[in-house]
Amino acid sequence: SEGKLTFPYQRIGMFKSLQELSKFPGGKMMDNVASSVCSFLVSSYKED
Repeated sequence: SEGKLTFPYQRIGMFKSLQELSKFPGGKMMDNVASSVCSFLVSSYKED
């Protein structure tokens, strides 16, 4: 499982980190990236 976010708390932490980054001034540029990364994570872990 190297490189995977094995535990649910790791996945939630990744989502929360992206949400917080997109809130900062200048973080609006992160908004599109955060959306893409979150979509990728959801599709990667939907079977878990």
